[in-house]
Amino acid sequence: MIAFIYAELHYLTGVDKRRYGSVKYYDGAIYGILAVVPFVIIQIIISFLDLSIEGINFMVLKANLIKGLAAPMLFISKSMHYSVVGYIIAWFTVILISFLGYYAGFKKFDITEYIRKLLGLQPRKPKPKKNRRFF
Repeated sequence: MIAFIYAELHYLTGVDKRRYGSVKYYDGAIYGILAVVPFVIIQIIISFLDLSIEGINFMVLKANLIKGLAAPMLFISKSMHYSVVGYIIAWFTVILISFLGYYAGFKKFDITEYIRKLLGLQPRKPKPKKNRRFF
């Protein structure tokens, strides 16, 4: 998920530049916050629910619902024994990666080209234009 968020926000920077003309470097953090806030609110609401129904172990259901909402970054909260701090760091990671992806697009930094250069691989060939005629 980290790679997908990074790549998508890197691409979104170019789209925003074409659409709006100018972009701010911190827009990626705003996008990340807007993506995380609904899940955090739902997790908070679920944590305060108390539905005691006979025959149903609601504590296990509640814990699984909270874990399910943090599923993309569950490894972070699991490494911190499912503490509140673990969930905060997990959601902050999403915000940080979206900021870094957008900022990399803002600065025109392509991490895949950097890694290819670092490993000594040849750069990618540019894709041919679609409307190009061949005679």
